[in-house]
Amino acid sequence: MEKTFNSEKSPAITEVHFKVTSVGITLTDNKRRLFFRRHYPFNTITHCGLEAKDQRWTIKDESERSISIGRVFGFVARKLGSTTENSCHLFSELNSNQPASSIVNAVTNFMICGDSSAKS
Repeated sequence: MEKTFNSEKSPAITEVHFKVTSVGITLTDNKRRLFFRRHYPFNTITHCGLEAKDQRWTIKDESERSISIGRVFGFVARKLGSTTENSCHLFSELNSNQPASSIVNAVTNFMICGDSSAKS
């Protein structure tokens, strides 16, 4: 996380729809900037959590003012077709109706026990 936050070049920001179901996580990039849809089955996800230091993404608005946005969370998944490589996916909450903590809790519930009562 430190490397990401301290990098001179900020990562590309793309709004995605983050859907949690009993079979995994599905990401949809409605504007198709980076991809259209990606699915990560729970058997490939090894970790999901909130950023430990409660750091926030900072973006610039139209006036070039820095704005701190929502909490950062993410998950680690094995790369497709690999047993040794992982990929880390980072997100920031954009909607207070779907806080990062609720999303992480839903993913964790499904990962631990397949709890069908967990929603996101």
